[in-house]
Amino acid sequence: MVRQDNKKGGRTGWRRWAGGWCALLAMWLWVSVTAVAAVAAAPAAADITPLPFDGGGDAMRVGPHAQIFEDTRGDLAFTQLRSTTTGWRAGPSDTFNFGVSKSVWWVRTRIHNVTAGPLRMVVDLGTPNMDYVDAYVVASDGQVRQQVHTGDRLPFSTRGIHDRTLAFAHTLNGNETVDVYLRVATHDGLFELMPLRVFSIKGFVEHTHDENLLISLFHGGLIVLVLYNLFLFVSTREKNFGLYVVYLVVFLVNSFAFRGFDMEHLWPNSPRLHNIVVGVSASLIFASGGAFTMAYLHLRRTAAPWVWQVAAALVAANLGGALLGLFDFYTLAAGFAAIFGLALVLFLYVTAAVLAMRDVREARYVVMAFTALICSAVLYYLQLLDVLPATRVSFWAMLAGSWIELMVLGFGLADAMNTLKTQKLQAERSARENQEAMALRLEKRVVERTLELAEANRQLSTLSITDELTGAYNRRHFDQQCAQRLAHRGRGEPIALCIFDIDFFKQYNDRYGHVAGDAVLRRFSHAVLSVLHPEGHPFFRLGGEEFATVFTTPTAAEADALAHRLRETVNALAVPHADSPRGIVTASFGVAWWGGEALDDLTPEVLYAAADRLLYEAKRGGRDRVVVHTQPGLTDPHHRAAGS
Repeated sequence: MVRQDNKKGGRTGWRRWAGGWCALLAMWLWVSVTAVAAVAAAPAAADITPLPFDGGGDAMRVGPHAQIFEDTRGDLAFTQLRSTTTGWRAGPSDTFNFGVSKSVWWVRTRIHNVTAGPLRMVVDLGTPNMDYVDAYVVASDGQVRQQVHTGDRLPFSTRGIHDRTLAFAHTLNGNETVDVYLRVATHDGLFELMPLRVFSIKGFVEHTHDENLLISLFHGGLIVLVLYNLFLFVSTREKNFGLYVVYLVVFLVNSFAFRGFDMEHLWPNSPRLHNIVVGVSASLIFASGGAFTMAYLHLRRTAAPWVWQVAAALVAANLGGALLGLFDFYTLAAGFAAIFGLALVLFLYVTAAVLAMRDVREARYVVMAFTALICSAVLYYLQLLDVLPATRVSFWAMLAGSWIELMVLGFGLADAMNTLKTQKLQAERSARENQEAMALRLEKRVVERTLELAEANRQLSTLSITDELTGAYNRRHFDQQCAQRLAHRGRGEPIALCIFDIDFFKQYNDRYGHVAGDAVLRRFSHAVLSVLHPEGHPFFRLGGEEFATVFTTPTAAEADALAHRLRETVNALAVPHADSPRGIVTASFGVAWWGGEALDDLTPEVLYAAADRLLYEAKRGGRDRVVVHTQPGLTDPHHRAAGS
């Protein structure tokens, strides 16, 4: 019944469901067959044994002292029936059950007053729902002493006694014997069970008082449950409470109408409305109860899809029965309730049992509730069908079973509400913990993102001042650095600018291609950076194959020495260059050094122009050399050739 993760588990659940279903179905069929056979197997009638009536308080069963006759055509008049001597059969030992039949049934019994004084007796059919009842009391001299024509298809005023059940009273003279004939017929074929009894007036009043008191308490309890759960539904908007309220209301309406209180107190002159209410509510009980149970068990989540589909189909079938009842097809409505209603109850009962074995908490309450209801119903009908001895326990058991069922389901809802409350508190606690943890994670993430953003900004800033190919600073940064160094140098602190480029680089590109040229630029830059100190000697690419470094140094000799280390490092790469006189890639260097008072008037433009002229001087002098000048006039430059 519960969703299975493997075939073995699925087969086990199916066998459990099928076994329980078959057992309950067999019991249901056995009770039904017993009911049908009770009438069909009745023996032929012997002489009637008079029922001895002494006016005591206990109810006396009419069945053992009665005979029944089936008028298949339904056209026999009472005078014709009295003269009929064949076709009579012995009555049941307790309850008259004519089932579903188009016939008219007659019951006759003989009652003898065993006392010498007059006694008032009450003949009670035990049901308010027999459609048409004609009663005749015939004295021993053949005279009809009393006639009653009533039934729940006739106005309430036709009843012999003002009571919710069908009953009439008659006074017996001392030692008198009378024959009582009952003609019972139906609107469309369904006969209600008729536990025919004879009471004394006192006994009938006590019996009616006790039953009405118990039923009133039952109805009052239902009203309290309705109001309480309605309040919960309005407060919580929980669907299950709403469905439970609907179920309770329908149960209350059906119980009130089926027991005849509506005809007695609400619409005594509307018998058709009474039958419609009974017919509609009988099927609606199963439909509303089934819908509530499906929602309460969460069948869509806890069971396989086909389980929910079967239950939903049975609920729909019961709604169809309610529709039939609405148009006063009483027998069809009752048939739908008997077939599809009981099928729905048994199906949900077995489903709940299987779910309970799967530790579904709600299913345990359903099993307990349905067990109480089914046991009380079986006990009630077994006594009505004379399978068990008839006692008043059956009536009390039916009410008790119904009440237990409704109360257990109510407790189940309360338990579910408490469970939801606990889960909500746990969820709120978990949510707070998660929120706090998330806040910490977010705070950490913010810090990380801030650091990442700072690093990204630093990288972006670096990229904005860095040449992508060589890793050297670009021309814009060179201009900024020159200006800053001149603006913030210490008073009289010498400064040097070394500009250098690769010799015959255009010829190299033309011969070896630009890809090879880019590779030479990268190797060249890497070699230069291995000599320069990153902070004191920043490395710049001014454009193409031209590079520079600006730095402070105390003497021109140190600036000259740095430039020569750079030249030697480039030569050490020994990158072949067929178009160079040296046969390898070389570089030329121009170094402008300023110191002393001449620094006061020095500008970046003057410094750059001086170093640039020295670079071109190195190139004109044969390349692969360093030219250094220590005076601002740039006359008489000092230079050394390669290797010098």
